[in-house]
Amino acid sequence: MGRGGSDYSATYLGALLKADEIWFFTDVDGLMTADPEVISNARVIPSSSYAEIAEMAHFGARVVHPRAMEPLMKQGIPLRIRSVDHLGVTGTYIFANTAPTDHRIHAVTHVRGIVVHGPTQSNMAEACNRVLSSFLLDEIEPTLQAQTYGSSLLVYLVPTSANRFSFDSYLQQLRNYDTGDDWRVNEVIILAVIGSLRLVDMAQVLTALAAANIQPIAFGQGQRGVFMVCITPQELNSALQTIHRLIP
Repeated sequence: MGRGGSDYSATYLGALLKADEIWFFTDVDGLMTADPEVISNARVIPSSSYAEIAEMAHFGARVVHPRAMEPLMKQGIPLRIRSVDHLGVTGTYIFANTAPTDHRIHAVTHVRGIVVHGPTQSNMAEACNRVLSSFLLDEIEPTLQAQTYGSSLLVYLVPTSANRFSFDSYLQQLRNYDTGDDWRVNEVIILAVIGSLRLVDMAQVLTALAAANIQPIAFGQGQRGVFMVCITPQELNSALQTIHRLIP
């Protein structure tokens, strides 16, 4: 079943048995506010919703596979994520989709991506979809897109299941693809700021990044309040630390 197969099997079986609650035991204490391998003071999130954890998993959090939420959402079964090493820690409790009302940043995750720059009047999207879908076996849409006078930009998220060799293959195939246009293809990092965010919260993120001399390549709002920021790989550690300091 590939990566996440055991997660999906567990939640599917739990839904089939109409379990009261499902527990996942991992090597971390629960769902974290950031990747603890990058942010040493990342904290456990006490509770979250199906929708929020699905977004976090989609944008790089490796604690649970995004599809594992589907059987639980249909049955309304809670999920608890706990540490196999620290059994005294209660972990993260994930429950039905309730819209958060606190309007704050809950977590920041990151995932690799590909950015394509080219002329405004270009067949970039068609070419990118043709190349990337041959690897990912599915049609894909850009995660972020922007257009200025005379140029356009597309950002594609690369699934966390893709290893480094696969990722480099995506880049090379895109760079070698002859579109007849002058375009540039580069690796990027997509940061996902998770929470029920308002415009003022998104502005706070951009202001903090600017103060840290980080100029985003692109940014935009996704579904369920996720704020996405595209940066260079070299800026990852600094950007994560900057945004993580905004989490109360």
